[in-house]
Amino acid sequence: MHMTKFLPAAALLIGNVLADGAAIVAALGTIAADTADLNNTVLVWNGGLLGTLPIIATSTALLVNINKATSTAESSDELSVVEAVTVSLATQALIQDLDTTLTTMIAAKSKFDPLFLSPVILVDLELDKVATDKLSKAIKSKLPADVASAADQLAAQIDAAFDEAINVYKGPW
Repeated sequence: MHMTKFLPAAALLIGNVLADGAAIVAALGTIAADTADLNNTVLVWNGGLLGTLPIIATSTALLVNINKATSTAESSDELSVVEAVTVSLATQALIQDLDTTLTTMIAAKSKFDPLFLSPVILVDLELDKVATDKLSKAIKSKLPADVASAADQLAAQIDAAFDEAINVYKGPW
């Protein structure tokens, strides 16, 4: 009888513990791994149509995990200063991975063009940017006020990287 009252309370407490800075960092780590996977998949792609299937699958997984990370951040309580610093460090590492991957995507445009897939890549980049902007806002909303401006700077770096790749893919096909 006492156990039935304990389990819902324990589940509620566990849910609150999971939605914190460590959970956000873990979600960012998943995004970083997906970003690296996308980079590697595009790097080894030989330019053939069938070879785009792993790129699409990896890119889709990345978008799904960005959205999951947004939910994690939205569910989080306000972060402590220490958690905010940890999230900031994870974000900075992710920005490096993102820059590398977007550079790879830019370099691969000439392989996507003959397959008429550059517009598809453009839409994917735009969707990723929108999702990343939502994630940035969700994380910023959980930061202590005195460090929120740093989040704006990191978000601006991410936006600039996406904008560069998007502008390349908006070009002639």
